This record gives sequence, structure tokens and C-alpha cells, in this order.
Amino acid sequence: MNKKNIISASKGIASKLMVFDKKRRSIRRKFTKVEKKLDIKVGKLATDAKKNKGITAKLNVAEKSIRILGRKREKIRRKLTVAEKEISSKTKKFATIIKKTEGARKNLVVKAENLVKMANKKESVRKNLVVTAKEKEAIRKKLVLTAEKLARAAVEKEITRKKLVVTAEELARTTKEIDKAKTEFVSLAAHQLKTPPTAIKWLTEILLDESGEKLTEKQRGFITDLRNEGEQMLKLVNSFLNVSRIDLGNFSVTPTRVDIIALARGVVEELKFEISANSLHLKQKYLKSKLVASTDAGLFRMVIQNLLTNAIHYTSDRGEIKIEVSSKSKGQKFGGRALVNNSITLMVADNGCGIPKKQQSKIFTKLFRADNAMAKFSGGSGLGLYIVKSILGNLGGDVWFTSKENVGSTFYAIIPLSGIKAKVGEKKLT
Repeated sequence: MNKKNIISASKGIASKLMVFDKKRRSIRRKFTKVEKKLDIKVGKLATDAKKNKGITAKLNVAEKSIRILGRKREKIRRKLTVAEKEISSKTKKFATIIKKTEGARKNLVVKAENLVKMANKKESVRKNLVVTAKEKEAIRKKLVLTAEKLARAAVEKEITRKKLVVTAEELARTTKEIDKAKTEFVSLAAHQLKTPPTAIKWLTEILLDESGEKLTEKQRGFITDLRNEGEQMLKLVNSFLNVSRIDLGNFSVTPTRVDIIALARGVVEELKFEISANSLHLKQKYLKSKLVASTDAGLFRMVIQNLLTNAIHYTSDRGEIKIEVSSKSKGQKFGGRALVNNSITLMVADNGCGIPKKQQSKIFTKLFRADNAMAKFSGGSGLGLYIVKSILGNLGGDVWFTSKENVGSTFYAIIPLSGIKAKVGEKKLT
């Protein structure tokens, strides 16, 4: 190594030593400062140590106090342990009570909620009642108004009713007077009309009897037809006369002791020619013993005659009619009815055209004829059954029937077996 390099290296080391020395001096200064601070602290510590001797004495006293306090604390701890146990037990009890109280509280809450709901409902009901009360009041007012209107209407109706009653009475009197006048007119007209057919019948019979063989068959036939038509007209006029007397109520009823069976046989005998002419089969059934009662023979004859004549007219050729006369005691059945008195019974039946069901209620009314009856027999007047019903009513009896269209009819008539009372009148029925 040459000298320059050594010098250079020496300079480098020297500079480094200088740097190091600066650092050492800097560290020394810092250490000196630290030493000074330490000296200050040591001085303070020495001062504090002097003070600590008094503190140590105090600490000793404090330690004794602390030991005493420790013993007291131990006693207190033990007491606290006992108290804690007691508190724990009571806490458990309180917890149970709290649970129960909580359950009760919940129940009370539920009840309170229910009460609130009920209160709400009651309030709603109250409001509805208030509304209902208002509506009722409104309805009441309307009803009061309606009642007042009805009352006024009732008063007006009563006034009108009284007027109508007066009018009806006047109409009834007027109608009665009109009916009476009409009946009297029919009676008068019938009397006047009775004379020509009577004369025709009388004259034709004379011609037939006296002319004898002088008449040709054709002439005899004309005269016979004329006589028959006269007889029909006379029957019709007599029917009108009978109806007018029934309506006026001025016909007489004269009871006598009558052999009912003989009377019925007599009527059948009179009608035998008509029965034979229509090729009808007649069945008769009568009580075997004698049947006598106090009644009007002429009126009861008309009843039997009208019922039998209807059976003949409304039964087809080769048909069958039946008549039965008997007596039955009170309570026995006749024609589907229980009799209320001891009665004479008459039954007339046929297998003819019958009466339509819808027209049966009118069969005893004046001038009524069923549709099929008019088609079957055009010569009827519609008065026969009206006369029968009226006569039996005046004899204390009754009449009714059963019928089926196209099968036939059965008429049932009764009069009291005990007899009837006499009735005074201007005319007799013929």
C-alpha cells in the first residue's frame, strides 16, 4: 500500500472517528441530561422516602384497621349470604306470585278486552236503538196518520154502507114488488093461455071420438098430433101457473090420509104408455106392508110424476128406469145421508144421459136445463125439478141426487112419516 492510499485511508478513518466522536459527545450530552434528571428524581425519591416513613406508620395503622374491617366485612358477608338466601327464597316466592299475578293480569286483560268489546257492542246496539227509536217514532207518526185516514175512511165507509143498506132495502122492496108483479102477470097470462090448449084438447078428443071412421088415417094422425101438442102446451101453462103460485106463496096444502104405495102405482100406470113407447124397462120395488101417511096427495103425486117423467125423457130407448117406495127410521141411511126423522122414501133412478158435474149445482133452479138434456129432449121447460124442490120443502121433506154424465141419475126424495100441517092458500097446484 503506498503512502497516498494510507493517508487517504487515514483521512477516511479520521473523518469517521470525528463523526463517531460527534456522536459520542452527543450521546454524552444526552446521558448527562439523563443523569441530571435521574439525580432530580433520586432527590425527589429521597424526599418521598422521608415522607413515606410517616405514611408507613399510617399504613400500619390502616392495615390494622383493614384487618378489623376485613373481619367485619366477613361477618357482613356471612350475613349477606344468609340474606341472599332469604332473598333468593323470597324471590322465588315472588316469582311464583308474579307468575300467578301475570296470569291473573292476562285474564283481567282478556276480560277487559271482552268488556270493551261488549261496551262497543252495547254502544252499537244503543246507537241502533236510537236509530230504531227514531224509525219507530217516524213509523208511529205514519201509523197515526194512516189510522186517522182509516178512521175518516171508516166513517165515510159507514156512511156509504148505511146509504147502500137503504138503497139495498129499497132495491129489495122494488125487486120484491117487481117479482110479485111479474109473478102475478105470469099467473094472469098463464090463465089466459090455458084456455086455448084446453079447448084444443077438448075439441080434438071430440073429433076423434065422434068422427070415427069418417076420418082418414092421415086426418086422424093430424088431429092426434094436434091433441098431443095441446096437451104439452097445457102442461107447460100449468107449470107456469104452479111456479107463480109457489113464488107468491099462495098455494094451499091439504093433508089427508094417503096410501103412498097406491099413489105411486097410479102414477106409474098413467106413464106406462110413454115407458112402452120408448122401449124402456121399468123396475118397481115397494114396501110389502101398507104405507099410509098424512100428506097432500096431489102435491106428492106431482113429485113422483115429475121425477118419473124426467127419467123417461132422458133415458135412451131400451134403457132402464127404477122406482122404489119405502119407509126408514131416524138415523138410517138413505141416498148417502142419515135421516133425521122417520120418513117415507122415494127413489127414482135411470141409466140415461146423466147431469154434467159442472152444472149439477144449478139443477133445482128455475128454468135451468143441462146442455146434454136439451140435446136429448127439446120439449122440457126447466121447471119440473124447481117445482119438486119447492113442493117437498112445503111438505117438510127434501130432495137430492147423484149423477154421472152418460151413466145416469138417481133422485132421492123424503117426506115425514109423522105427517104435515095444513096450509091455507088461494089456489092448489095442478
